[in-house]
Amino acid sequence: NPVVEDWTEDCVEKENDEKYNKCNSLLFVITSAMTGVYSIAEMVESCFLENKTVVYNIIPDGFDEGQMRSLKAVEKILKRNGALGFTGNDIKRLANILNN
Repeated sequence: NPVVEDWTEDCVEKENDEKYNKCNSLLFVITSAMTGVYSIAEMVESCFLENKTVVYNIIPDGFDEGQMRSLKAVEKILKRNGALGFTGNDIKRLANILNN
């Protein structure tokens, strides 16, 4: 999701139009700076959209041990449902996934 000061209905509509109608790859970068968990649910849900490739990167810095266990469990669900990605800090690896 784009980072905006005020997430309005217009922002939601624009994001949904982009996600459902204009793109074929969806990139999710999960960091400890996120303030809610909706992005996690959206990432998993996106695996079930037709003709979409889900790419994710979970950056572990700042997550505690319990949070990382949960994120590893989410990662298993993502992989089981066709998502491409990893947990780590390797931006070149992420770029390689996106470019192939």
